[in-house]
Amino acid sequence: MTLRARLAVVVAGAVAAAVVVTVGVAWLATHHRLRADIDDALASRAEGVAELATVTEYVQRTSPARGTTRPRPQREVPGIRVALLQDLSVQLVGVDGRVTTLAGAELPVRPVDLAAATEGEGSFVRNARVDGDHFRVATQAVEGGGAVQIGRDVTGTDRTLRSLAFVLTTTAAIGVLAATLIGLLVAKRALRPIDRLSEAAERVARDQDLTAPLPARATPDEVGRLTTSFNTMLAALAASRAQQQRLVTDASHELRTPLTSLRTTIELLRRADRSPDEALPAEQRDELYDHALDELSELTHLSSELVELATDARSAAGVRTTVDLGDVAGAVAARARRRTGQVIEVSTDASTVLGDAAALERAVTNLVDNACKWNPVGTAIEVTVHAGTVAVRDHGPGVPPDERERVFERFARGRDAQSVPGSGLGLAIVGQVAADHGGRAWIEAPADGGPGTVATLALSPDSQAS
Repeated sequence: MTLRARLAVVVAGAVAAAVVVTVGVAWLATHHRLRADIDDALASRAEGVAELATVTEYVQRTSPARGTTRPRPQREVPGIRVALLQDLSVQLVGVDGRVTTLAGAELPVRPVDLAAATEGEGSFVRNARVDGDHFRVATQAVEGGGAVQIGRDVTGTDRTLRSLAFVLTTTAAIGVLAATLIGLLVAKRALRPIDRLSEAAERVARDQDLTAPLPARATPDEVGRLTTSFNTMLAALAASRAQQQRLVTDASHELRTPLTSLRTTIELLRRADRSPDEALPAEQRDELYDHALDELSELTHLSSELVELATDARSAAGVRTTVDLGDVAGAVAARARRRTGQVIEVSTDASTVLGDAAALERAVTNLVDNACKWNPVGTAIEVTVHAGTVAVRDHGPGVPPDERERVFERFARGRDAQSVPGSGLGLAIVGQVAADHGGRAWIEAPADGGPGTVATLALSPDSQAS
């Protein structure tokens, strides 16, 4: 069953339940009110007749012995006027059980009626059948013995109640049908934006087109939020695809140069090995081998950085732990000294953050490696750690102001960087790690106006451990 059908069924079911309950309550209330009015009127008439002195005298006369057959008395009792009771059936029950019908039909006398007449106390109203008709009969005991019975034919009232039940049932059926139709219309209108979302999702899956978002709804309802979320998802997917395509394009471009160089070197060595006339001196062969190893090292470094950037940050993020940035900077500086021979000075304070230790170490390593590429030999590289910030200063030629933002893009390299080994991904990784930790990375000129560059990694204050 579709969502539209389920919604229509729920609406129709709720309305049907409400209509059925309303109709039932209305019919029961009407039935009770009519029956109560009839019963009250009968009881009041019976009580009034029972208080007449002539009735009291008549029903308390001594009767023949039980079992003796006596002709039924006349329908008139001296002193009792029944003109006002012509629409009712009236009869008297003596203390001996003798019944005198004064007006209307002969009402059935049951044991409870005889008991009331014998004991001279009690009053009640009950149902009775007289010649197939439905009667309500009120029995009122006469003080000292005997009873008065007054009945009323309620067949007409029953017909009225049945007619009312038919009208109410028909109305309820029409209401349920109307509710079903309205439910279908409401479901269709309410789910129309969902249909558009479904069509858009199918279109995206079919055409792979992420550039046609749905028009945003003006009302901030659930469907509007869902539409906004869908558009946000499309934008994120489009940005991810664009970044992926750019990464593939840039990677293929960057890989082409070392691969071409490697191919050329290997072909030269192979030709020299096969042709004695083209044999190379040992010094030149060693130079070619060193060149090939350098290109392989560059390819290895480039591959690892590509994997670092291509991996989704949310799926590759490590466990966030408390990291001492001073310890990280010290360890990175020690490795860089051994590898490059550069002088690296580290100044730290008690700066701890909550983050991915491996990612933060990689980012600080890239900052120091970048400084080592440009810093003149014999001049100290300065690493400063303070309040969740790592700043690395070199004394090289510096970065022009118009290139300071671009160097954090993938494969972006400055105008003077072509002669320096590197993939152009190191600072891009620094920027990504900063963003993953709610911070940012930037490059600026030294505050003292001297030569060089200050590259800074600043983490979000929320990531700083207390």
